Amino acid sequence: MNHNYQKPNFIFIAINSFIETITCLLPGLILGHSLKWYSSTILLLALYIWLSNFFINLLRVAFKNRTELTNQLLAIKLALATLLIFLLFFKLGFNFTIIIILYEIYQLLVNLNFKKFLVHPQYTLMMSLFNGIIFNTIILALATNKFELSYLATFIFAYLIAMSSITTRQLYDYNGSWNKSKTILLKLVSFFATIGFLFWQNHLHQVSDWLFYSLSIGLVLILFCLKLITNPKKRELTLHFTSIILLVVYYLFK
Repeated sequence: MNHNYQKPNFIFIAINSFIETITCLLPGLILGHSLKWYSSTILLLALYIWLSNFFINLLRVAFKNRTELTNQLLAIKLALATLLIFLLFFKLGFNFTIIIILYEIYQLLVNLNFKKFLVHPQYTLMMSLFNGIIFNTIILALATNKFELSYLATFIFAYLIAMSSITTRQLYDYNGSWNKSKTILLKLVSFFATIGFLFWQNHLHQVSDWLFYSLSIGLVLILFCLKLITNPKKRELTLHFTSIILLVVYYLFK
């Protein structure tokens, strides 16, 4: 049997799990003392404990031959902790707009400084689908004790921008089965879906006419400019930066 592989750092895992547990307990204290919030906190804590045990067991296998799996698991746990922190910001009085902009800046910093520790950019896209559209909406609905359609709409808008600008290489690296024609089709569908989403928002009078045209033209210009950037890292950083700008405009003027 081959024992010549890197052993997982269980001290780091223990510290990481402890910090996440504390983070998980804080929302219950900030949200209130009702049975509803305490029960939600207990469920979140149980989820973290299960994830931590499951995480350690997977690490024992992952470190043998697939370190990228370990990075993906770390990213999932980090994303969950980040969402809880943003929930605290929201309950402390931070504007929802600021929280989303902070999230985009966080993604930008991740790609600048923590690329090797975290995951490939295409995994961030898949993570955004779950965390951005679904989990963030649920968390914010719990925080405000109501469901706001605008929360879901904003994350869909941000996700469609990401889908419109994804590269063939990113899709191929993720599952090894995408080809150029499929990627072009996906990009076209995502682009028209983004324009359609803005048109729907305009039809519901949630977005003014000038904002609809400004965002639509801005998206076209951004996608065109991204084509001129050949360096993949610079291209992705530019995408996150321009996404921040689009989100700021979308929030401030809608």
